[in-house]
Amino acid sequence: MGSRIFFIILLLLVCYFYHESIVDIALNFGIYFPFLNTTTYLDLIKHVAIPKFKSDSDENLFTVDELKTYNGENSNLLYISILGQVFDVSKASSYYGVNQVYHGFTGRDASRAFVSGDFSELGLTDDVLDLPLQDLPHLTDWLKMYQSKYKYKGKLIGRFFDENGYPTEYNKEFQKRLLQAEKEKQLENADKELFPPCNVEWTADKGSRVWCTKKSGGIDRDWIGVPRKLFVPGSQTYRCACINISPQNSKYAMDTKFSEYDGCDSNSHSCFVET
Repeated sequence: MGSRIFFIILLLLVCYFYHESIVDIALNFGIYFPFLNTTTYLDLIKHVAIPKFKSDSDENLFTVDELKTYNGENSNLLYISILGQVFDVSKASSYYGVNQVYHGFTGRDASRAFVSGDFSELGLTDDVLDLPLQDLPHLTDWLKMYQSKYKYKGKLIGRFFDENGYPTEYNKEFQKRLLQAEKEKQLENADKELFPPCNVEWTADKGSRVWCTKKSGGIDRDWIGVPRKLFVPGSQTYRCACINISPQNSKYAMDTKFSEYDGCDSNSHSCFVET
């Protein structure tokens, strides 16, 4: 008896919803039952799996002339390139828009100007190999900033990437110089750990003073040290360094790359110097 009632109720429901539900399900089968719809799986492959295997050559590639059209003069789109990578900076039009302070960077690769500060037409260029080594890491810092703040659009065909989107010989040479710069920076940091920079101040009545503390140069240590001129090898330039001249470090007192300040006691932690 119970099964008959259930069947009758089910039949009534089917009849009631026939035109509105059954027909709709038939027409939209893939929506109601996506796990039986092959299109669902094809879409997953298209949007999830395939992008992971896309090569660099599948990226958007801009010619120099194409990039010029994104300078905000003919549309609201503002693109800039740094080290051959293109970014959309349209949301920062108050900086990059027409007649704004950084408009010269739009529609081109002006990598050199990011560190040189030369915003002239000659300075707004992507030729960077002759820059001092210590400037190159600053360029990659700028690149990281754009990667974090702005939408990446592709690569610029030219100095850094070829027509297939692969690094040029120029780009490879830049990477070599960048690696060299990073190694020199590591050596410089190690040198500052060993010979921390002095504190420096200038006053109108007393002139310049250099002195050492246990934290001078931002290097915490258990010794104070004395101020010395530390000469750069092969150069006449020097920086003030705090040198540990305790008995176990007496070799530094005799090292020719160090020079005492004139008129300053060799054991003094503070010296007034001529400028």
